[in-house]
Amino acid sequence: MTPKPDAKGTDLKAALKTAEAALEAAIERERAHAETLRLRIAEVVHDIKNPLTAMLAYSTLLRGEALGPLGDPRYQKYAETIHTAGQRLLEYCQALLDDYLRDVKQRETDDAPAGRQDVDAAEMVTEVVALHQELARQRGIRLEAKIAEDFPALHTLPTNLHRALTNLVSNALKFTPRGGKVTVDAHLDKNKEAVVVVIRDSGTGISASDILRILSREGGARSEQGEHGEQGAGLGLFNVTRLIRQAGGTVEITSGKNRGTAVTLRFPPELTRPAARPPRGGGEPGTT
Repeated sequence: MTPKPDAKGTDLKAALKTAEAALEAAIERERAHAETLRLRIAEVVHDIKNPLTAMLAYSTLLRGEALGPLGDPRYQKYAETIHTAGQRLLEYCQALLDDYLRDVKQRETDDAPAGRQDVDAAEMVTEVVALHQELARQRGIRLEAKIAEDFPALHTLPTNLHRALTNLVSNALKFTPRGGKVTVDAHLDKNKEAVVVVIRDSGTGISASDILRILSREGGARSEQGEHGEQGAGLGLFNVTRLIRQAGGTVEITSGKNRGTAVTLRFPPELTRPAARPPRGGGEPGTT
């Protein structure tokens, strides 16, 4: 006669199985959370590294008094550029803190966060190009901005837009060889149905398979060697697509090995605002 199982023993085994399942689920949640944190840290480090590289180019120029003794009026403009970049870094850090506080109350979603405001996008393009001019000069690359006179303001996330532009210009300079060219072209499309900012370079280009890899969640898994000995984590384009999507736009990438790269940021007309600013003229060399 087969003995009946002990009821208490059966209950204990069931409880153990339930506890093991709960523990495994908790471990999996912690693993996913840790991965999210690692990705966030990598993004922040990447975004800080780009403007810092450009700032260091200016600080090297100032420290070596390349234009003559301190007091040359041109140093004032470079100091202002460094100051502006420092302010942007503070904005990045504050945005990270704001994101963290929001995440405490609600899990992060793909929805666009609050905080959109009217942004003089033309002025921001000019600022980002000016920030990278000295780095471009040292690398023998022509960097210029082309901004249409009818280019409007945008109702968007200013920090996201600035981070995206900084990433793209920095990447373009990283992968464009000496003697090449990088252009930031801001205009309305042919039918004036969208606001377009195109960052175009004459660099090494990206294959279709690498574009897919970069834009995937594993985009930062492989290090890239730039034309000037600078290492890239492959996070730039991945970050840009997320930042611009949150800001209300889309990203298009056209490239090919040894054919250069063009990254187009496109914003719908409902995000445009009238641009109240004087006519542009006379700025930093390479800016129109």
